[in-house]
Amino acid sequence: MEDPGEHLLAIVLDTNLTSVVSSGGDAGAVLDSILAFCNAHLMSSTANLLCLTVAHGRENRVLFPPELDDGQSAQAHYELFSQSSSGIVRQLKAMMEAAPPDLLTSAPMAAGLAMSLCFISRVSRERPPHARLQKRVLIVSGQGTVSAQYMDLMNVFFTAQKLEIQVDACVLGAESGVLQQGADITGGVCVRVPQPRGLLQYLLWAFLPFGEQRQKLALPEPPVVDYRAACFCHRQLVSVGFVCSVCLSIFCKFAPICSTCHTVFKVKGMSLPKPSKRKRPKQGL
Repeated sequence: MEDPGEHLLAIVLDTNLTSVVSSGGDAGAVLDSILAFCNAHLMSSTANLLCLTVAHGRENRVLFPPELDDGQSAQAHYELFSQSSSGIVRQLKAMMEAAPPDLLTSAPMAAGLAMSLCFISRVSRERPPHARLQKRVLIVSGQGTVSAQYMDLMNVFFTAQKLEIQVDACVLGAESGVLQQGADITGGVCVRVPQPRGLLQYLLWAFLPFGEQRQKLALPEPPVVDYRAACFCHRQLVSVGFVCSVCLSIFCKFAPICSTCHTVFKVKGMSLPKPSKRKRPKQGL
């Protein structure tokens, strides 16, 4: 029987669950579903690995695996996670209480996703060349629109594509065109959960299998990917916009000066002030 190898799953959890609470869901039940899914992944095989990163407010924190002291011995991953579950819940509560309410509109998922890619790269370098390591990232988001992080997320998605890392997305709120693009670029799956109470069922059904196992499942029909780009001025998805010919920045309205690279465009019938030249100080003899 062929060795299936190690399965490394990096989960990026967006704890902005305001949309879940507003729709009548329980944020605590969502967190319990995430922990149950983590346990199911680790119990599937003794060789499975897990990384849990939480994005909340302006902070990103890796809650698992924990940092071991020099005196602690490395245990099995499942035993280590079972002992760390209470600590994970405690850290989540501390992060939610510390973040002001005005910072809960958009969690920095791009930074959390980049941290997960760094963890996967480090684990890959530590493995021998002949080792089989299947790696995947799962984004669990409670906010539908993340257009404000469009450029950061797209940079991370293209990096994951180059590293051959599959990125999946599980959305609890409204449809997210940016996450759909990321899943399509990296060959992953983007699934919207209509009811938060069924989150664990969707996680075990669509996101627990790896590789060839997933291809044998009857997964939901992939949605039509919304490939609209977000403008650099208002961070809104636009179908038609203006593109800077120098830095390729996208704007929803015409501007004579690019706010990204400060290029001045020549427009017929419009006179623009010439940039002032700085006078060089005279050098002494």
